[in-house]
Amino acid sequence: MQDIARKKQHYFQPITSQLEREDILNQLVTSNILLRIKSEQNKASNALTVIKPFGLNKSSLVGKHEEGPSLSPGVVIVTFDLDDLKFFSKGEVLDIKNGDYIVHLKDIYKLQRRNSFRVDLPELIIDAKFNTLLVNKVKVSKSLRVVNLSAEGVALEVPEEAIGLFDKKATLVGILSVGTHLPIELKASVRFARKQMRLGSAVIFQMGCQFQEMTPALNQKVAFIVNDCHRIIFSRIHK
Repeated sequence: MQDIARKKQHYFQPITSQLEREDILNQLVTSNILLRIKSEQNKASNALTVIKPFGLNKSSLVGKHEEGPSLSPGVVIVTFDLDDLKFFSKGEVLDIKNGDYIVHLKDIYKLQRRNSFRVDLPELIIDAKFNTLLVNKVKVSKSLRVVNLSAEGVALEVPEEAIGLFDKKATLVGILSVGTHLPIELKASVRFARKQMRLGSAVIFQMGCQFQEMTPALNQKVAFIVNDCHRIIFSRIHK
């Protein structure tokens, strides 16, 4: 599992320049950026709006609670967006004063732009399946492992004996299930299928599919799952 997580480190670029780090922290304060927070004990999502820095330590911020259950002091994973870039930090809730939270940000990492719209899903870390209901309007019940996911599409692992069910440009309707997230019914069209080998010489195919008929609400749900998977991988790498 550690080897799998290590391969994902290229997703996250550490902010090593002190000037860049200070610029990021200043933007958080001056633009009242929303911080998404999850504690290691409570997996519910919280949101804080940055109000001001705390004391002389520029790495500590005062945040106003916006949504989610109350936070207790302790280690948290913090994500936030600046322009079109996403950042992650393993931080710590230090204290609560007058209903506001004091959060300390440790090392800050930027999600590499080239991977920001897709996440690989190692099966030992994240359980992700696409359970087909229909293929070209014909009932087909097949559970396929999700290899990677984006807001625009999904790559599925198909056993050799099942690849005949999915011709090129086939239209699928199925249920996407990722970790503890609520299942989502989605429609997708097959774009490609590539033969690959697994351990033990088993032949499998990786089938790339593009989502169809996506409403803004569906797109937002899938994008949220993608971002949460990035967070899970980040937390495994930076324990």
